[in-house]
Amino acid sequence: MKRVLSIFLIAALALTLSACGKVKKPEQVTEIPAAAPKPETQTQTAAPAPAPETPAPESPAQSGGPLTEDDAKRVALADAGASESDVEKLRVERDSEEGRDVYEVGFRYADATYDYEIDAAGGEITELSVKYKAALPEGAGDVGEDAAAEAALAHAGVKKEQASSLRVKLDKEDGRQVYEVEFRCESVSYGYDVDAATGIIIEWERSLKTK
Repeated sequence: MKRVLSIFLIAALALTLSACGKVKKPEQVTEIPAAAPKPETQTQTAAPAPAPETPAPESPAQSGGPLTEDDAKRVALADAGASESDVEKLRVERDSEEGRDVYEVGFRYADATYDYEIDAAGGEITELSVKYKAALPEGAGDVGEDAAAEAALAHAGVKKEQASSLRVKLDKEDGRQVYEVEFRCESVSYGYDVDAATGIIIEWERSLKTK
C-alpha cells in the first residue's frame, strides 16, 4: 500500500513540474520603425539669380554723348546700305552749320556719289545729296511729268496723298532734258532730277527740317 502511495506522489510531483516547465514564451512582435518626419514644405522657393543681361548698344543720342567720326561714318554707310569695303574716296569732316556741329561724310558707291550732313549731337541725317555718275543710255521721246513724279515718290517711299507742295518742272542739265521734282512729307523735303528720256533718277536730295 505504501508503495502504491509513493508511486502516486511521485507521479503527481512529475505532473506539477512538467506543468511549471511549460512557460509560455512571449510572442515576438516585429516593431515597425516609426517613419522619419517629413521635412516641412517650404512655402517660398528661392528663385535662381537672373543671368546678367547684355546691354543693348546705345546710340550716341541715347547715351548722351556726342558722335565721333566713326559713329558718323557708320550712320552714313548704314543709310546707303553699304559697308566700308564697298565704297571709295570715303571722307569724314567736322563742320558747323547754322550754329550746329555736324559731320560731313562723303563717298562713292555703286556709280553714285553720296554726301551726308549728320548732326553731331543727335545723330540725325539732316541733309543727303546723291548724284548718279554712270553714263546714261540713250532714250527716245519723253517720259512725261506724271511718270517723273511717280518715279521720285516711289524712290522716297512716299504716297502721292502724303506729299505736299509737289512741283514738277522741265529743265536742262548737262545737255539733257530733266524733270525737277520737289515735294515735302512731314518734316522732310525732297528734290529729284529725273532724266526725261529714260526716267532714270540722276540726282536726288533729302533735307530734314531741324527747327
